[in-house]
Amino acid sequence: MRYTYEHGPLRLAIVSNKTNNRQAGRLIYQFGDFCLDIDRGTLSRAGENVPLRPKAWAVLAHLVKHHGRLVSRSELIDAVWHNASVCDDSLTQCIVEIRRAIDDPDRERLRTVPRRGFVLEMPVSESTETDAEPSVPPGRHRWYWAVAAIVTLAVGAAQFWQSGGTTVPAPTAAANDKPSIAVLAFSDMSDAQDKQYFAEGVAEEILNHLAAIPELRVISRSSSFTFRDERDDIPAIAEKLNVDFVLEGSVRGTDDELRITAQLIEAASDSHVWAASYDRTVAAVNAIAVQNDVASNVVTAIGVHTGAPLSPPPPRILAVSPEAQDSYLRGMYYLQRLMSDYSSREIYDNAVQHLKAAIAAEPEWVPAYASLGKALHFYATSSYAGPQQIADLFEQSRHYLEEAVRLDPTYGSAYSSLAFIAHSYDRDYGRAEALYAQAEQLGDVSHWGNAILKRSVGKLDEAIGHYQDALLHDPLSSSITWQLADTLRCEGRYEESAMHIGKLLEETPDFVELWRVRAYLSAQLGDLASAKEIIERYRATDHAFRFGATYAVLGMRDAALDALDALEALPEWRPNRYARIALRLNLEDRALHYIEQTAREDPRELAGIQCRDDVAPLADHPRFQAILIDAGVPLRLATASAD
Repeated sequence: MRYTYEHGPLRLAIVSNKTNNRQAGRLIYQFGDFCLDIDRGTLSRAGENVPLRPKAWAVLAHLVKHHGRLVSRSELIDAVWHNASVCDDSLTQCIVEIRRAIDDPDRERLRTVPRRGFVLEMPVSESTETDAEPSVPPGRHRWYWAVAAIVTLAVGAAQFWQSGGTTVPAPTAAANDKPSIAVLAFSDMSDAQDKQYFAEGVAEEILNHLAAIPELRVISRSSSFTFRDERDDIPAIAEKLNVDFVLEGSVRGTDDELRITAQLIEAASDSHVWAASYDRTVAAVNAIAVQNDVASNVVTAIGVHTGAPLSPPPPRILAVSPEAQDSYLRGMYYLQRLMSDYSSREIYDNAVQHLKAAIAAEPEWVPAYASLGKALHFYATSSYAGPQQIADLFEQSRHYLEEAVRLDPTYGSAYSSLAFIAHSYDRDYGRAEALYAQAEQLGDVSHWGNAILKRSVGKLDEAIGHYQDALLHDPLSSSITWQLADTLRCEGRYEESAMHIGKLLEETPDFVELWRVRAYLSAQLGDLASAKEIIERYRATDHAFRFGATYAVLGMRDAALDALDALEALPEWRPNRYARIALRLNLEDRALHYIEQTAREDPRELAGIQCRDDVAPLADHPRFQAILIDAGVPLRLATASAD
């Protein structure tokens, strides 16, 4: 099969030794207004492409081919994963994605038969379509565009893309997919091994530079920097992060000279797309100029390699003093560690100290102000801040963030941090939403912060969307995964919630709290045997009281009451958990008592209480509504339940 690429006077013929077994036409399955193209590997609706991951598409294809009959889980796993060892949650994830793709929230089109399998309850018709020209075989479009990109590079592609020339169309199957990249932590290969802060700082600033490009999906630092010591298998790293490209690099040299190297790798082929080295004397090193150059070259290379039109990186300040640069990179090194694990008071103090030194050296350097503001509000929410320190730390944080905005009203991340303060400290939810919206307009999209805010004010559908977007950019975050799973549970989307809890259990199988949720979800999904097996495992342990909600769902009233009594004896208050157990036991007054006591002791704990799975029976109760109004929490659940 031959494909032709032309650019000006150049013409390249690409020959594939893979023949199409159905030359007369493509096999098409039609169900409802959906179209499954077997040869192209696509799903479309009314002519518009519906994106699905390859495994989810394969599961759907098998269900469509066998529509109307029960397809067991083991049959699907054998058909799609063949002999590979996979957990049941991988299939569950595919089913969730398929239901979302075919608009089946009520699970009527794709029906679950508990403990057995699935039935596609939609009429399906089969037909063939003939193309005027042979199409690119499924799974091969990357190679076609890769070769085309090499030719384009040979005729000056960088200038072509920046001058607004005609864009080579992307393959149909990938039309709605953004190119994606992970920037790994650069390695410190200096003689003294004392430049890790510098290496990571350079990589992080490149990442931030790329993240400002709307047509590019960039994995966050917290996921991509996980692979500091795993550089041998780039395709495996890319698969875990679900990206097309990986950027890696290093810093090496002596006390006098440094060499910064960077290389862009296309994950599917494990091949280099672009690479460069930058030799600098330590006294004159300008990391910002290097970061600008690397980001610009990476964007050009990805654009040429994929055929995707990408905006150029936004301009950044070109130079600051070496002293400010060094202090800033050291401060960011500590800031990222405290954001990841809040490991010690010393880390907080070091982050603040170095960022203040950067401001002293460059009094109008906006990133230093914004980063110091972020460090201080993280300090305020840590266990290291005493009750008398919290207000002062938040106000200091606000001061530096507002100074960043004064110096540069377009600096989006400062608005995101101010939104965090408005939400978590001021409890001014309306202002927090406005600030997040302003940050997004300026190119800084804080999906996680937005998700937590939307959850706090009862906008659960919006919260779920933001959590899902946050997970796309930070796929290894257990915190985001946990919060998404709990929000899905709140909306009664138990199967999706169980999928994410299953992923977390693969990583931490001994975490009792996850088993508590898994037991509850199993009970709600009708898998009573699994729920009972889990609670029996912990029944004779000190953790038995944690399963109170599951006892209530299973009708084990005495065990649920015992669990509720044990929970009351705990020093911390969890109104959602206590109230939902009481409500499932028809103890409405007791549930309201828990919520009222929480409102008296710490009203901030009421954020997120408007969870349908927890307190739906109280939605229109005057006492419940009065508690929320007094605490400044907008009423959402009552309106939603009334609809």
